[in-house]
Amino acid sequence: MQADAFAAVVETCIKQALAPLVARMSALERNDLALVIAAFGERLDTLESREGAPGPPGPAGPAGKDGAGLQYCGVYVGGKSYGIGDAVTSDGSLWICRADTAAKPGADGAWQLAVKRGRDARDREAR
Repeated sequence: MQADAFAAVVETCIKQALAPLVARMSALERNDLALVIAAFGERLDTLESREGAPGPPGPAGPAGKDGAGLQYCGVYVGGKSYGIGDAVTSDGSLWICRADTAAKPGADGAWQLAVKRGRDARDREAR
């Protein structure tokens, strides 16, 4: 029994002697963790504020049918030749030329109606 009592006294003495050191280590570990979290937050803020470098260009897309866009040629002029992609207005509507032609829009399949003419506005009396 004396050995057990002696061991208990030694254990108590050691715990008392180490208690301030254990408390100090715990405090340092908490502070270190707080510092690590603060530093991480600062680094994260820095990263989020940066604009990324542009990446490499992507692959080229497929080529268009003929690579040409629309060309507005104004009001249709009878007898004038129009080519693919020409756009004209005729009778208030917008037409796109789909094949070389001199025909009036709507007269043959060379023209595609793009925007149909609307109704004329009428003045209405205020009520």
